[in-house]
Formats: sequence, structure tokens, C-alpha cells
Amino acid sequence: PQPQPQPQPQPHPRVHRHHPFKIPAWIQNHPAVLDGVKRLPGGYQFELSKTAWTLFRKKAKRVALQLPEGLMRCAPILGDVLESVCNVTVVTLADVVYGACCIDDCRARALGCDYLVHYGHSCLIPVSQSSLPVIYVFVSIRFDVEGLIKAITGYEFQSTRGEEDDPEKNEIRIALMGTIQFVKGISEAASHLNSLQKIDVGAAHRERRKFKRYSIQVPQTLPLSPGEVLGCTSPHIDSNSKNDTGPSVDAIVFVSDGTFHLEAAMLHNLHVRQFLRYDPYTKVLSPSNYPARKIVQSRREMIEKARESRRWGIIHGVLGRQGNSGIVDRLECLFRKSGVNYLKLPAPEITPRIFDAFPQIQSWVQVACPRLAIDWGKEYTSKPLLTPYEAFKALDGVSNNGESKENREEIYPMDYYASASGKPWTNIPAT
Repeated sequence: PQPQPQPQPQPHPRVHRHHPFKIPAWIQNHPAVLDGVKRLPGGYQFELSKTAWTLFRKKAKRVALQLPEGLMRCAPILGDVLESVCNVTVVTLADVVYGACCIDDCRARALGCDYLVHYGHSCLIPVSQSSLPVIYVFVSIRFDVEGLIKAITGYEFQSTRGEEDDPEKNEIRIALMGTIQFVKGISEAASHLNSLQKIDVGAAHRERRKFKRYSIQVPQTLPLSPGEVLGCTSPHIDSNSKNDTGPSVDAIVFVSDGTFHLEAAMLHNLHVRQFLRYDPYTKVLSPSNYPARKIVQSRREMIEKARESRRWGIIHGVLGRQGNSGIVDRLECLFRKSGVNYLKLPAPEITPRIFDAFPQIQSWVQVACPRLAIDWGKEYTSKPLLTPYEAFKALDGVSNNGESKENREEIYPMDYYASASGKPWTNIPAT
């Protein structure tokens, strides 16, 4: 008998792996996406393709858009693109948005939406805690990083160590911070400045020339991005060592087109001597004249004034997720423990009308945005209007409060979303 041919092994069929996070070309090249990019402001990264692919892949049907006031004019363009590419119905939420704490997932769900796209802020409220899926688009803004580098290298910083004339020790230590829109450029500028060799800054006629090098740090407070600062949360610059009462930097350089977030960094870092703001649009680096120490002293006077109050009012902000219910609960426990009477009022906005309606209240604490009390407390009422930290301090519900053992200077905390803080007035307390 003839030998039978042995069967040949069949090659395995080639498996085409699907990459769910890889944006397909048909979305990136979709006419609506390309047209939207042209119509939106140049340099602003709205991540149209990424957002559209996520909504398409998740089979979203009804999508809510939430934008701060400065970006609201872009809502019609964003809605047109998402409706054309994803075949969804878009609803734009028109309520005011001050920050990521104002995320209104509950309102979006009540309107029958199955997805929310929040623009312009970082993720403060964990997605796992939202009532529906949320996409955060930071809207990063491209700016001239070289302009920032030139502004820093051309500025005459004041050394805090008295070593300006020592060519070997004249190192300029800077902390770079800014708003979420500019953190990409901040990291890029820091890397470039740290790689520079000594720069000759002496005049040609001097016998002894001065040199300087740059030591740049980009501090981070989790869960924020490196260098990111909120109006209520900022990194704190530590001292050099246990035996050094001075800060580990000579200056803080802040990249933003406004001063609101910079002011939080100044309040939280009173020991830093130099604060400068770089405007990425005008390309100007200038010192800040915000009277942080004067304001903190005013707040401490309010705390002392409130200590004797026996009738308190708690304003629980209900604009989005601005008012944390856990902070309210801890304040109520503190009031009961202290034996004071209190009234709790939920409110989406704080107005003078609230205080006028309750003249019997001696002191107030608002659990919404701390800056409402810090910046405008005296405009609302003649009674003390405190932040959660200040209320805990007034009733001795906190210990130490970050008081420095080296110089006995009390830190005024701006750490309301800092995960490592663990304080009772923060949104992420110790467990």
C-alpha cells in the first residue's frame, strides 16, 4: 500500500486585536470633526476626536455638556460635532460653573442624559462617585513656552540666601505652578530650565561676573496634576530642612491669565517672599501685589470674633457638588459637642438676602467655595462668615493646624481637595 500523505498543520488565523482606546481614522477625518477644529479657538485642545470616539464606543444616546462661562460660546460647535459623529442628542447645561466642584451630574441625569462631558477643569469628584459616566476635558491651551523661559531667565530674582555674588552658589530656586490649562507647558519649561548650564548675567565692565543656574520644581498636591492649583487647593512649599525656617524656593512663578488661583497659592505659602505671575497672552512676568498676609490677619480676627458665638448658621452649597455633605456632618458634630445652637440652610448661591433673613444668627460658616468667605465675606454680612477650616479653628475642633515648629508661624491652609491632608474641613478627610 502506498503511504498516506501526512496532513500539514494549518496556520493559525491571524487575530486582529481591537484597541478600544485607539481613535479610528474615520472619526479623526470626519468632516464634522475637521470643521469643528477650524471653528473652535486656536490653541485650545477640546479633544473632539477622543470625546466622539468614547461616546460612540459607549453607545451614548443623550449627552450633557457643561462648560465654564469663558467657554460657553463653544457649546454650539461642540454640540454640532458630537451630534453629527455620534448620532446623539446634546443638552447644554446653562447653570454657572465656577470649577470642577460644580459638576452637575445629578441635573444631567434628571434631564435623561446617559453621559456628561465637563470642560475646563480637572477631575475632583471621582468618576466612581458620579451618578452617570463623566468625561473630563481639561481644555489644555498651547502657549509660547519659550516666552516663559525667556521671561524667567531675564528676570532679576532676589536670592533668599544672600549668595548673589558667589558664582558657585548663585542658584535660583523656583516653584512653577499654574492653572490646569497650562500645566503641559509648565512641565516643559521646567525641564528646559533645569537642563541649562550656568548663565552669565554680569555686565562686561565688572571685574567679577555673576553667574546663575536654575533649580525648578513643579510641586504637586494629589489628586491634582503636577503644578496645578485650584482656587481652594494649592501645594505647600516646605522648608529646606528641619533646622531651616526658610522656604525651599526663592520664588513661585505662576502661569495664568488671571490672579484667582495664584491667590490661593499665596495664602497657603505666606513664608515664600516672591510671587510672580506670567501671563501667557501678554508674555509679561510681573510681581503680584495681592496682600495675602493682610487678608490672613483679617481672617484670624474673624475667627476670634466668632469664638463667643452661641448661635451659628451653616450654609450648605448645593450648586452641583460644591458643598460636601461630609464636611457639613462633621461641623454639626462639632457644634453639638460645643453646645452651640445652629441652623442649616441649603442654598445654590450665597447672597446677602440669606443673612438679612436671620438676624438672630451670630456667626456663619459656608460649606461651598471657601473663597466666598475669604474674598467677599464682609460684603455679604457684618457677622463673621467663616470657611470650614475657620469654623473648626474657632471652636477648637482642630489641633496644631500645620503650625511650624521652627518659626511658630501658623499655616493658613488651602488644602480643601488635597487627598493627603486628612483634615476634617477637607473634602477627603482621614479615614
